[in-house]
Formats: sequence, C-alpha cells, structure tokens
Amino acid sequence: MDVVTQDHMTMLGNVDPNVIVYMLSTLSEGIASVDVTISTACCSSLDNIISFLFRKTRQKDSGEAMIVEKLRDIVESQNNVFQQTIASIVHIILFEECKNQWSMSRPMLGLVL
Repeated sequence: MDVVTQDHMTMLGNVDPNVIVYMLSTLSEGIASVDVTISTACCSSLDNIISFLFRKTRQKDSGEAMIVEKLRDIVESQNNVFQQTIASIVHIILFEECKNQWSMSRPMLGLVL
C-alpha cells in the first residue's frame, strides 16, 4: 500500500470511488492495529495520500488536475473517515501505549488541514 500511495497516486484517479473509500477506511482501521509495523505503514500511506492532494492542489498542474479533482471530491464526500482517523490517532497517542508516536504524527497535519 505504501508503494502505491508513494509512487502511483495518479493511478488512483482511474479507480472506482468505492475502492478508494474502502482503502481509506482500511488505512484508518490499520492505524489502530496492535502491530506497530501495520500501524506505521498505514500512517505512512495516509500521509502520502494527504500530501499528494495538498501538493497537487497547490501546484495546479493541468495534467493531473482531473485526477486531483476526482480524489478531492471523494475525500470531501467521505469526510467522516478522516474525522474518525484523527480521533483514533489522538486517542492512541494520549491514552494507549504507543511505540510509534512519530509515525502517528505524520498524517496529523494533513488531516487537520
């Protein structure tokens, strides 16, 4: 998942919106995993997705404008997934034994913005 979100984000514009929503909700669930490797990978993937959207929205690159617009529409329509994710991250950092706080903090800025 990390490789797809890091190197092939433009491909996600061609995927069915339900697949993207499922991917986002799976990443949100994976963040709460007991296994540190899984939660770290999910945080990294989520950070890649959010960072891609933020960078490409600011660049206004005409070649990827359609893909970015489609992904933004999906993200805005499924805003509850991101609200649930940020609540889960804050809860884990504050109330549970979290061995990967740095990884958990990576997607926080993008989720807040």
